[in-house]
Amino acid sequence: MNKKTFILFICVVSFGIFLRAFYLGNQSVWIDEYITAYFANENNFIKVFLSSYINDPHPPLYYILVHFIVKIFGNSEISLRFISFLFGVINIFISYKIVRSFFSEEIALTNLILFSFSSYQIYYSQEARMYTIFLTFALLIIYYFLISIKYNSFTELPFIIFSVLGLYIHIYILFLLIILNLIYYLKFKEDIRQELWLKANLIILVFYIPMLPFLIRTIVTGDVANKINLFFAPFYTFKSFLFGLTIKMNLFLIILSFYFAFLILLSVISKRRYKEKKIIDILFAVALIFILIPWIESIIGKPVYSNRTLIPVAFILLLLSSIGISYLFKTMKIITIAIYVIINLYSLYNYYFVDKYQKINYQNLYLKVLNMNSINNKEIIIHTNIPSYASFEFYRKFKYMNNIENKYISEIPEYTGSKLKILIRDMWRFFKNRLKIDVYAGYDKNIITPNELIATISNYSKIYLVIDNEEGLNQINLPHSQVWERKFLPYKLYNINELEWVKNFIIKQKIEIYGCKMYVLEKL
Repeated sequence: MNKKTFILFICVVSFGIFLRAFYLGNQSVWIDEYITAYFANENNFIKVFLSSYINDPHPPLYYILVHFIVKIFGNSEISLRFISFLFGVINIFISYKIVRSFFSEEIALTNLILFSFSSYQIYYSQEARMYTIFLTFALLIIYYFLISIKYNSFTELPFIIFSVLGLYIHIYILFLLIILNLIYYLKFKEDIRQELWLKANLIILVFYIPMLPFLIRTIVTGDVANKINLFFAPFYTFKSFLFGLTIKMNLFLIILSFYFAFLILLSVISKRRYKEKKIIDILFAVALIFILIPWIESIIGKPVYSNRTLIPVAFILLLLSSIGISYLFKTMKIITIAIYVIINLYSLYNYYFVDKYQKINYQNLYLKVLNMNSINNKEIIIHTNIPSYASFEFYRKFKYMNNIENKYISEIPEYTGSKLKILIRDMWRFFKNRLKIDVYAGYDKNIITPNELIATISNYSKIYLVIDNEEGLNQINLPHSQVWERKFLPYKLYNINELEWVKNFIIKQKIEIYGCKMYVLEKL
């Protein structure tokens, strides 16, 4: 790497780190991040492991890491999101290392620019969920598999270590390992000695045995996606991976998506050196299978398709795009990269500064409650939907540690399904009771049914009634990337006039923010 290239490398990496750190703690915690806080704030890491193992569809290692961070630095938006930010930065360097190990410096630098400025990668680097660390281990597993294929020598130890750790981060690491095994046995049995490959997989399986009950429970009982526009989901995923979540589909973006699809196809079908072509074929196969299987399963069966779980494909698409760009003449290369960067910066502007594309600012409402709250009165916060409740619960329970009651209106959910699903549910309940572990955050003791609310509401002198409007309820669909293409409300839309018990109170104040209204009610 010459001096000019090194300066470019430092500038791009610096911008990538800056964009991942910019406004890291600015937006309020939303429902998924509250779940992270809920598990991370258990008393010790053993309880974090057990609680998330029994209650959550994601393995526990990520929650354990966040647990240590919040124990050291306390609960805040930044501490909660720090692990995601850290591994988002690490991924910049890993992505460069992978590409440079198999392709030219020009392709590696192009990919570095695309990855560093990717608004999709930056979005998940600023969310307190496990997707950036999931990507880290997925990239390392893919890297050591490709290195083994390239040099016909299996890098056994790092492949095993990162596979085992990855399996305790995200369930889709298992899916990735199955895909790599499929590719290996179909085409590359001569490149890695079979006895070494089999031994490595057996060791990984042994370390994964403690997670098998978790795996069975997750497969049988869990749905992880909705069916918003599912037939076109891969196309929306492609758009989001390249241009971010916060840009509405339009004709220009459709044309640009087809242009990048052409670049990717060019990288796949063009003739290159044998070993480079082999790497491209493996990556393309991994990306194709990684998307197609969940998509088909979601169309014909259980909805499991989710952009977030496909994040390793985002890296592969950017890499293949970088290879395709290398075939263009110089001026076209610059124009293509410039357009990509500008669009992603526009997407980031929306994310950083436009209410429509941000997490709802529930913290602002909660601080207003704290300012109005009186310890001499019996007061309660009532939510019509869980998104506002979850965010308020983070600020009440973990950040500001206030004792005001916080509940949301809901019927106790009826558990339905096959006999096997009911059996597994009952087994988990047994373990929860024996280990004295709370029920899952989404169905906790702060539910208040409409009948219970009517029976008890007269006990309170002041009510803070929080109602999410259509924009607020639709906001939760942002990570699915189709939220701005079709209206789909995941929760019931309430109107204050529908709530009969409100007639016993006078509306003293109405506070409105984007996506949400809060009514301050006092007893007549």
